[in-house]
Amino acid sequence: MSQELSKKENQLRAIVDNTIDAIITINDKGIIETFNNAAEKMFGYSADEAVGQNIKIMMPDTYSQKHDEYLETYLKKGEGKIIGRSRDVQGLHKQGSVFPITLGVNELWVNGQRKFCGIIQDISQRVEIEKELSHYRDSLEDLVKERTVALELSNKELESYSYSIAHDLRSPLRAITGFSQIIQEETVNKLTDTEMQYFERIVLASKRMAELIDDILELSRVTRSEVEHRRVNMSVIAQTIAAQLSAVDEVRSVEWKIVDGIEVIGDKKLIRLLLENLLGNAYKYSGNQPHSIIEFGSIDGQHGKHYFVKDNGLGFNMKYAGNLFKPFHRLHSDESFEGTGIGLATVKRIIQRHRGKIWAESKEGEGAIFYFNL
Repeated sequence: MSQELSKKENQLRAIVDNTIDAIITINDKGIIETFNNAAEKMFGYSADEAVGQNIKIMMPDTYSQKHDEYLETYLKKGEGKIIGRSRDVQGLHKQGSVFPITLGVNELWVNGQRKFCGIIQDISQRVEIEKELSHYRDSLEDLVKERTVALELSNKELESYSYSIAHDLRSPLRAITGFSQIIQEETVNKLTDTEMQYFERIVLASKRMAELIDDILELSRVTRSEVEHRRVNMSVIAQTIAAQLSAVDEVRSVEWKIVDGIEVIGDKKLIRLLLENLLGNAYKYSGNQPHSIIEFGSIDGQHGKHYFVKDNGLGFNMKYAGNLFKPFHRLHSDESFEGTGIGLATVKRIIQRHRGKIWAESKEGEGAIFYFNL
């Protein structure tokens, strides 16, 4: 029996001495009783040097000064911060260097005597890696901020430049249109039909250019203007726009289905411009139908309300949906439908300024539906 017990003790001692974690046991006075090989490597003391010493020799001053009080409180009241759990603290090497450790302490009783067993890991490498990662993260955040500021400045300069260019083009363009019309009127009986057609093309091209400039300026204003957040009744705005569009062509058969009471928080002017473009497009591209149906409403989405404008018009091929919101991209020819290709780009910019998204679904010949949220 004694031989078997001795064998088990030797096995246990071998396991403790060869584990990669430092294992130290102390008595209820804080005196070290066992000190394994990993503890020798970690703290620089041999087992002979450590055993019999107070565990405080392996603690920096910030910990050692409180240790006796902490141990006494635990022995009297059973209140402890680390007994039965692990936490990150600091250890003190024999040579005086302080290093980070993870310490887990358990209480145990041996032959009626209270002992404490500490299992310790040196986490210096982990802490260094965390510091490097933190440094890289801070550097990356600084770089992102720097690039963001540079990008915002560049965008503002580009927008200002575009605005100035578009604004300055108005005067010479008006001159081209005006003088062309004067020449047409004064030489009406002197020019051939072909020459008159040339002037008509100049005038029409100039007017289209003027519309394009106006749209570019509108897009620039959307980007540059301050967004004022207030409660907006989109249903009322949609009904007003519908009435204005219907008044343009009273003969045309159009059925408007506008849900009442749709309210959002946003910029009223920008939201009106958004609806003018979406409802205007629905009105324009459903003109091929003997009876147009245009709807404005909302549905419940995963993260809140989605609003939509739907029509039963021409529709488009979803293959080209990626170009819908790009400036100057049009899915239908100028001969079929007038336009500059700026409207939906303006809509997207407004949605972005309200931190929302917009997308579309359609089938050719079966109408289109534009969804957006704010």
